[in-house]
Amino acid sequence: MRRLALDFQQNVGSRKLGMVLLLAGAAWVWSALDSYREVRQEVGFWQAKLARLQHAGALKPGLSARNTADAKHLQPEIRRANEVLQQLGLPWDALFRAVEDATNEQVALVGIEPNAKKRLVKISGEAKDLAAVLGYMQRLDQQIALSRVYLLNHQVQRESPEKPVRFVLSAMWAVQP
Repeated sequence: MRRLALDFQQNVGSRKLGMVLLLAGAAWVWSALDSYREVRQEVGFWQAKLARLQHAGALKPGLSARNTADAKHLQPEIRRANEVLQQLGLPWDALFRAVEDATNEQVALVGIEPNAKKRLVKISGEAKDLAAVLGYMQRLDQQIALSRVYLLNHQVQRESPEKPVRFVLSAMWAVQP
């Protein structure tokens, strides 16, 4: 008769990773929806203003000095609206998929800080040991959405019995303009 090999321990690492990714995804969705709402309000405001101006006959060839001053005053707001629209068009799912695909049970993510303007991503986490961190870096570097993965900082947590390694990585994000 063969021995049964029962394992009643749960894999805590994958549950933690799942929760981190779930929270990061929920935060991103909330942020995107909030930005979308703001942009929709701005678009509605400007459409209503345009309709009023067209109705009043203010938009005729040869702008007056007042209309030119109004246009200059509105440029920062238009620029901000364009930035929000650009942020909504970024390949967020490709970034999160790349980070998730590179992660294994030896690495737990703590945070992801993307900077689309600089095309950089900071990834912080905790790993079983330094070899796990280096393996994670290699897997990240193989992802299409990321390149030039560098270890910015690492620290062995000596007060913990397992002595995990906390780390911060930097990677180039392949954001298409």
